[in-house]
Amino acid sequence: MSTVVDVPAKLAARVRLFDTGHNRKTDAHDAHSIAMVAVRTTGLRVLALDPELEALRMLADRREALSRRRVQTVDRLQALLAELLPGQAKKDITTGQAKRMLASVRPRDVAGRTCRRIAVEELAELVAVEAKMKKATAELETMVLARGSHLMDLPGVGPWSPPGSWPTSETSPGSPTATGSRPGPAPHPWTRPPGNRHGTGSPAPGTGGSTT
Repeated sequence: MSTVVDVPAKLAARVRLFDTGHNRKTDAHDAHSIAMVAVRTTGLRVLALDPELEALRMLADRREALSRRRVQTVDRLQALLAELLPGQAKKDITTGQAKRMLASVRPRDVAGRTCRRIAVEELAELVAVEAKMKKATAELETMVLARGSHLMDLPGVGPWSPPGSWPTSETSPGSPTATGSRPGPAPHPWTRPPGNRHGTGSPAPGTGGSTT
C-alpha cells in the first residue's frame, strides 16, 4: 500500500524556486517540486484515510441539501398561502402557522380546492424535511463531539459548520503518493490516523498545510 505524506506549500514553493530559478507555478513544476520534497524530506506527516471524517462530510452534505430543499418548499408553500389568504402571508412561517392558516380556509371553486390540496402536500413535505434535518443534525453533533472537537463552542456554529469542510473520497488508482497542501476551500481526502488528531482534522500548528 502506498504511503501518502503531506507536503507543506512553503517547502514545495522553495524547491520550485531553486529548481526553476523562478516561482511561477505550473502543474508540471508543482508536481515535480512536491515529489522532490516528499522523497528527500524526513519528518513529513504521514496521512491516512479517515472513515469518520468521510462519514461527517457525507452527513454535512446531506444536511445542506435538506436545508436547500426546505427553503424551496417554504417558498412554494408561502406562494400558495398567498393565493388562498391574500394579505395574510408571513415572512418566516412555521409548520404550525401553516396548518392553522390552511385549516381556516375552505375554497368552494375547483381552482381554490386544488390550490389548498397542493398547499397541504407542500406542508407535509416541509414537515418531513424538517424531521430529516433534525435527525441529521443530531447525528452530526454526536459524531463531532465523539471526535473531541470544540467546533461547537464557537457562537453561532453548529455541527454542520463550516460548509464543505469535510474531506472527499475522490481518489483514483493513479493518484500520487505525495500531495501538496494548497490554500482554498477544496477539501482533502486524507487526514491523520487516530491518536494524532487536532480538533476535527485541521493541520497541526506550524505545518503550513491545509489538509482536512
